[in-house]
Amino acid sequence: MSTRGFVGFRKNGEIKGWYNHFDSYYEGLGNKVLEKYKKHNNEELKNFFNNITLVKNDPEDKYYDNHKVIFKKDWSISQPIILQDGTEFLNDGIFCEYGYVFNLDSDTVEVYRGFFKIPQYKGQKGTKGYDGTMFYVNKVFEITRDNIEIAQEIFDNEDTLYNENIEYWEKEYISNYTTK
Repeated sequence: MSTRGFVGFRKNGEIKGWYNHFDSYYEGLGNKVLEKYKKHNNEELKNFFNNITLVKNDPEDKYYDNHKVIFKKDWSISQPIILQDGTEFLNDGIFCEYGYVFNLDSDTVEVYRGFFKIPQYKGQKGTKGYDGTMFYVNKVFEITRDNIEIAQEIFDNEDTLYNENIEYWEKEYISNYTTK
């Protein structure tokens, strides 16, 4: 079974990104995101994301597979990359299980989770379930250069730490930053 997710970047307040089909959980895609965040400063990340072109209309799925190799690329080399635009997937509260956004405005990484029944902000887009329940993708915490080691520990030990630390961290973040 696939663990679907989203990877993107926030620039000038706007989020853009792409769909990720497999292993989007913390121990998988989350660790790849942390690795790039640790390795590159914000200017290098800006240069990398400035070279990404997101294609909205890709009926032949010509650029779909590019998301599978993006983390294997050297992000310090300026090279054009074309990806299928999956920006709207971050609003799919049922199928977007995890999301990671490199916030180029604040030099942080925003971490999102799906399946929330309460929106994080007024007017938030969501997805209606089969029974009419709305589901949302909410930001659960933010990784900074200062707390990256805590995030790394949680990402490396998601299964054993989930009930204690991750759930607490997510709940604490949401209770402090959710606006209804």
